[in-house]
Amino acid sequence: MTETQKLPIFSPPGFLDYSHRRLPPLEIPPDAVPPRSDHQFRSPINQLPSIHAGLPPRHDYPQPPSVHRSAAPVEKLLQHSNPYTPPRSDPPYSPQQYGPSISPRSEFDSRGPRRLTEHRYPYEEPRHYQHSQHHEQPYSSLTSPVESSQQRPYPPLPSPGYTPSYASSSTPFRGSVGSHQHSQSHRGSIAAPHGSIAYSEPSATAPPPQKQHRAIPLPGSIPQPVYNEQLNLNYELRVRQQPIAARACGFGERDRRVIDPPPIIQLLVTDPKTGAAEQEELRYSLNVVHCTLWNAEGTNEETALIQPDRRTTRRLMGQLVASPSVAKDEHDAEGCFFCFPDLSCRTHGKYRLRFVLMRIDPMNLHVGGFSPILTEVLSDVFTVYTAKDFPGMRPSSALTRALKLQGCNIQVKKGNEKALARKRLTASQEHDNTEEDELKRRPSSTGLLLKTIGLKVSSIKVDPYLNVDAGTMNPKEHGEVFVLSDGGEVDLDLGNYERYLNITLTRDNNITTGKIYQHVIERERKGDYLGKTVQVVPHITDAIQDWIEKVARIPVDDSGEEPDVCIIELGGTVGDIESMPFIEAMSQLRRRAGKNNFMQIHVSYVPVIHGEQKTKPTQQAIKAVRSNGLIPDLIACRCERELEASAVEKIAHFCQVENEQVLVVRDMPSIYQVPMLLEQQRLIPMVRQFLALEQLSISPSMLQKGNHTWAQWQSLTGHDTRFHDPVTIALVGKYVELQDSYLSVIKSLEHATMRCRRKLDIRWVDSDHLEPKCQKTDPAKYHNAWHEVVKASGILVPGGFGQRATEGMISAATWAREHKKPYLGVCLGMQIAVIEYARNVCGIKDATSEEFNGEAQNKLIMFMPEVDKTTMGASMRLGLRPTLFQPGSEWSRLRALYAGKEEILERHRHRYEVNPDYIETLEKGGLSFVGKDDAGVRMEVIEIKDHPWFVGVQFHPEYLSRVLDPSRPYLGFVAASAGMLDEITRDYQSGAADGLSAEGIANGVNGLKINGDASF
Repeated sequence: MTETQKLPIFSPPGFLDYSHRRLPPLEIPPDAVPPRSDHQFRSPINQLPSIHAGLPPRHDYPQPPSVHRSAAPVEKLLQHSNPYTPPRSDPPYSPQQYGPSISPRSEFDSRGPRRLTEHRYPYEEPRHYQHSQHHEQPYSSLTSPVESSQQRPYPPLPSPGYTPSYASSSTPFRGSVGSHQHSQSHRGSIAAPHGSIAYSEPSATAPPPQKQHRAIPLPGSIPQPVYNEQLNLNYELRVRQQPIAARACGFGERDRRVIDPPPIIQLLVTDPKTGAAEQEELRYSLNVVHCTLWNAEGTNEETALIQPDRRTTRRLMGQLVASPSVAKDEHDAEGCFFCFPDLSCRTHGKYRLRFVLMRIDPMNLHVGGFSPILTEVLSDVFTVYTAKDFPGMRPSSALTRALKLQGCNIQVKKGNEKALARKRLTASQEHDNTEEDELKRRPSSTGLLLKTIGLKVSSIKVDPYLNVDAGTMNPKEHGEVFVLSDGGEVDLDLGNYERYLNITLTRDNNITTGKIYQHVIERERKGDYLGKTVQVVPHITDAIQDWIEKVARIPVDDSGEEPDVCIIELGGTVGDIESMPFIEAMSQLRRRAGKNNFMQIHVSYVPVIHGEQKTKPTQQAIKAVRSNGLIPDLIACRCERELEASAVEKIAHFCQVENEQVLVVRDMPSIYQVPMLLEQQRLIPMVRQFLALEQLSISPSMLQKGNHTWAQWQSLTGHDTRFHDPVTIALVGKYVELQDSYLSVIKSLEHATMRCRRKLDIRWVDSDHLEPKCQKTDPAKYHNAWHEVVKASGILVPGGFGQRATEGMISAATWAREHKKPYLGVCLGMQIAVIEYARNVCGIKDATSEEFNGEAQNKLIMFMPEVDKTTMGASMRLGLRPTLFQPGSEWSRLRALYAGKEEILERHRHRYEVNPDYIETLEKGGLSFVGKDDAGVRMEVIEIKDHPWFVGVQFHPEYLSRVLDPSRPYLGFVAASAGMLDEITRDYQSGAADGLSAEGIANGVNGLKINGDASF
């Protein structure tokens, strides 16, 4: 044969739309056509570890049936090209059944697939590929495509003289889409996002084939950009229309809820030499954009959804690849756009979309062309709501309408303005609450800066609510209840002060309206007021001032001396009725303390509305404060970005302060960088001036300690944002709606991850969503929750109260124990582990807790006998208490982190304990109680010996965690999750860890004695 044979151009079904351009056929000489092989292929489903985020490979996935035996419909072809939902087949294919195979593809027009005419080569999986056996088979034994041309129109293939490049040592497999190997010389590779097969020209001196195993990527994997010398252009993708919201579409076959608004990407191409735009390149029809789903941080891909049975399905549905459309935007400017009109997400949460620009150029395949990754872009974070919370669709934008009028396949919607208005109001209120929580942490930074200049600093938090303490408050409404060493249940902000300032506070450092009124009423009952009429002014206000003056003189650090400065944080909002007595008391205290002894820093939020920073709320707040007798000396403005100069001038002008007295507290990459931001704005010199701190005598040793503390802080926070290797922790809790419910847990995990030099990635899992009943009521929440648990590096079950959602916690503990996943149970989490072990290992199927079912027969967890069942407030086992490691527990991984100590001190908060009647049964089953109380009757620490890390503690170690001295249970848990437990243990056993905390931290047994020069 001398005439040239025609090879049809291949594009996977549903991948490209060539209706706007008909490509000429690729010409290949007739002598370069190898005979056809009837070998079958396997889907690369076993490469799912790249999507499973570290899960072990599965070799028992069902494989797709052979598609070349009979012409399959288009729907089945599309299903087979989906790696996330592998179809079943029987029997499975043999690893030797590989080779070029033919499968039909659909011809596309503007209406979609019409008929099956062309053919393609399937992609292969190299996991079980036997290269030597494949090449020992002679080509002469295969059937020629010419002989079977009368039967069906097979496309011509390369000649037998060609060798597959994946088996050739001279031309290795490189440059295909999804490959992380880069090369500028791509000999004859044919690449597509759904797979690749390549051929290279024969060489007389080529060495014999060698066994090679090269990973072929799956759709959705993000390779690194490949530089192409032939292109020599700068490519840029811009997200012209950002996704904002969507409704979770569920798992129905036809259930689709498109992302609103539909993402629209614009391509910009410039010549790096001239800087001019290349308009001709924008009209190149073979540039395509591929879309994948990523988490809100942009660190992990979320396109695949792992189900509890470890099978996978797609989370992101719809057309993931877009072809270019040259059109004019809403401003009548021509551009190249890629539209994604039908993307939908199956599970709720916060995500990003990642768009990758690729070039599929068949015209260059016979001369060594390839498909490079030209550039990529990440969208903003958008929210996928449940059906109940979805605010409704928005009206289509002007850009969407303009592209629709020019023929783009995109829908135009009217939107639901009423629902959107209600949702905007709710979102604004939630945003204000979040900002208020962030504002609470700012005084800690001021106290830290004062310690850096050698001052001794104390702190008081004033909460205007009527509760006596925070012990009985709902964590979903108030946040975490922090427990002090003296057993005080206080506001979570006192935990921030202890962590930042490295001090030990008492319950009196938290002032509430309930405490003040209780104190005044008790004095009135005793007759201390001698029959006078007790009023808010002066009796309540005087009681507030007396309380502050008394607590401000209590030593809080290891020096044993009175503090030099006391920071008083007044909570609430100006204008609240419950705050009025405290505002009046602060006004009187200013006059009572005298000049240079009182300074007020007013913290205010500056919102941004339609891109404009609004200063009116700050002006009105300052006006209200002044009307009550308080005059701010400094104004700290909390804002999302750097405050504009005009906004600073406006605030200074209307609030009657200088521009330098307006501090800008913008969003920072880490909360630990806020002190450095305030230091750059000269906060300390201004405080020195207002309080006349030069009159204080500061010892050189304290000043040296302060300088050392500041240097340590700068070094630590500078490295905090440089950690890139993530460690994923699934926090399975009952109050995950408000993350402040577990604030100390979060901080302890942060301390541990910084010690392990890892980046913390917390996945919040509502334990209620793990229960089987949720699978029936809301399958999306059920699958999403189990997906987070399965792919996490470690599972943490923190404390809580009540029976609700405890079965989901037990299921998570079972999965962690059976699959050797690091597990840490704190308080309730330890009790959950005991119940799970009794049920599934010891055979006590009805094991439960007296808290869950008081009438049950086998109550593994019982009510402590000395605790009062009738009173809720301050009736638990609270405060700092000793725990003794038992003889024979030298093997304990947790004990090794305490450097083999026999006794430790930790803070407690619980009213239930392990039933002593079942201790012997549990220990015979393999559950070790390595730690008990000083009387030896209460179980404090459990551990499984043959597990990488399965630890439960009855105390709350997060209350004593510090930045440079992380809590040992949390440190061991994170280290085990990161695969570096042995390394961390060696450091603590050898004493090398003490050097990390700058000459060590004098913490006594475990955090009692505080050393102000090294920790925070």
